[in-house]
Amino acid sequence: MASLKEVKTRIQSVNSTRQITSAMKMVSSAKLHKAQRAVNEFFPYQHKLNEILNNFLEYEKRDESKLFIPFSTEREVKKVAIVVVSSNTSLCGAFNSGVIKLLESTIEEYSYLGKENILVIPIGKKVSEYACRLPNVLDKELDEFVHKPNYEDIAQFADQLSQMFLTGEVDKIEFIYQHFKTTTTQLLTREIYLPFNISHEVSRLNEDDRRHHEQIEYEVNYVIEPGRQELLDMLIPKVIRLKFYTVMLDSIASEHSARTVAMQIATDNADELLQSLKIQYNKSRQQAITNELLDIVGGSMQ
Repeated sequence: MASLKEVKTRIQSVNSTRQITSAMKMVSSAKLHKAQRAVNEFFPYQHKLNEILNNFLEYEKRDESKLFIPFSTEREVKKVAIVVVSSNTSLCGAFNSGVIKLLESTIEEYSYLGKENILVIPIGKKVSEYACRLPNVLDKELDEFVHKPNYEDIAQFADQLSQMFLTGEVDKIEFIYQHFKTTTTQLLTREIYLPFNISHEVSRLNEDDRRHHEQIEYEVNYVIEPGRQELLDMLIPKVIRLKFYTVMLDSIASEHSARTVAMQIATDNADELLQSLKIQYNKSRQQAITNELLDIVGGSMQ
C-alpha cells in the first residue's frame, strides 16, 4: 500500500490537473458560444444566396438557351485535390484523429491515380504535421485560417482553388472536416467542393427552408441586368467563396465543441479519481493512527 505522503502528493497532482481541465473547459465553452454565434449569423445569408441561385437556375431550365457554368463542369478525374481541416492545438478528443483517418482512407481510394496526382491541402497544424510525410502537399501556410478566420483571406484562397479547377490543374476538389451538429456531436464530413453542385448546397438547408423551396412556382419572368451569363459569372464564384468560409466556421465550432466535451470528461474523471484517492488516504491515515494506538497500549501493558 502506498504511504500517506505518496497518496497526498498524488491528490495534489490530480487536483492541479483538475483545475487546468476545468479552466480549459470554461475557455472552450466561451469560444464555442462565440463560434456558434458566428455560424448562426452567417448561415442564413449563405442559405438565402443558395436559394436565389437555385431559383434562377430552375427558371433557366425552361429556356431553350443553355448557359455555360464552368464551375459545374464534370470531367474525368486524373488529378484530385483534398482540402483537410483540423485544429491547431490538441486536447479535443478524437477531433483530429478522425479527420486524419478519413484522409488516409480517401487517399487510399484515389491510389489508382498515383501519389503525384493526389494533392493534399492541409489547414491546421495537426493535419499539417501528418501531411508533411505525404509525397504531394501544397507548400503554403494556412494555419491562420483556423486561428483567426478572415473572409477576405479565405475568399482569396478559394479563388486560387477555383482557378486550379478551371485551368484543369485539378479535376476535382474535396473537403474533409468536422461538421458541427450539436454541442456534443460532430459529424466527420467528406464532400465535393468542385465541380460545384448547387442542388447539393440547397439540400443542406434546414427542413423548413426545403419545404418552402419545394413549394415555389418558377413562373416568374426575371428581368436581369446586365445579362444572365454575367449574373452567373458573378454569383457562382461568390457562392463558392462563401462555401469555403462556411466550412471553416463549421470546423472551428466543432473543434471548440469537442474540446469542451473532452475537458468536461477529463474534469469528471479527475473528480472520481480524487474521491477514490481521498478514501484511500483516509483509510491509510486511520490505519496509521490505529497502529500507533496499539503500540502505545502494548507499551503500557509491559
